[in-house]
Amino acid sequence: MLRRLLTIVFIASLASTLHAAEIHLKGDVRCQNAIALLGDVAEVYSTDAKEAEQLRRIELFAAPVGGKVRFVRAQEVQELLSLSGIDWTRCRLAGASVVKVTRAGVPPVPEVKVEPTIPEPPRSMVVAASRLMQRGEVIHAVDLQLVPRPERAHQAAAYVEDPEELIGMELTRSMSPGEPIDTRLAQPRTLVERGETITVYAIAPGVRVTSSGKALDRGAEGDLIMIASIDGARKRFSARVTGVQQATIYVRRTIAR
Repeated sequence: MLRRLLTIVFIASLASTLHAAEIHLKGDVRCQNAIALLGDVAEVYSTDAKEAEQLRRIELFAAPVGGKVRFVRAQEVQELLSLSGIDWTRCRLAGASVVKVTRAGVPPVPEVKVEPTIPEPPRSMVVAASRLMQRGEVIHAVDLQLVPRPERAHQAAAYVEDPEELIGMELTRSMSPGEPIDTRLAQPRTLVERGETITVYAIAPGVRVTSSGKALDRGAEGDLIMIASIDGARKRFSARVTGVQQATIYVRRTIAR
């Protein structure tokens, strides 16, 4: 009998050691100060009065203002206390699972009615020259910038919104810095000029022949131009521009019967 009694006393003393303080959360509290303390949201019990007072003074969060209400879960309180260094081997959290927190003595903020306003639609951005550019210049990325679409743009104006559409193109007239670029002011880059001697490729399945000729037209990539032979035969033929001072003829091979 004595042995059993000693065992019970030992277990009771061990439990008392493991949980020296108990934090019992309240269900509904009104904070007096701007910062909610643990003592505001919970009853703190401890065998050590000094320890209990230290626990009550732990700052948790800012108290709600303007008549607002904040609901704090027990798990949030536990996490905040853990950040403050609480040793949960010596403390136990109990009580309400959710605490309703308000601020005492703070009048609610009056509701201000704001008449809805219809915002103006944002102006779209268009591509413009970033520097003074001359007619015939090839456009590069550094030559372009985005500017708001002119408010009084001409109805026929077809401004470009994507800079990628203009890179590699050629201006048909000079442009001032900040001036929006109309699609009609740029054209594919001229790769062959009229009167130039160019390289002509004749390509057939499995065969490629290279010769020279004189361009009778100017053209950009993909354009069909007339070319005169320079070998004394004085023949004229058409070829498609495929590069700088280059054109190509695609020949279909006929099968002999």
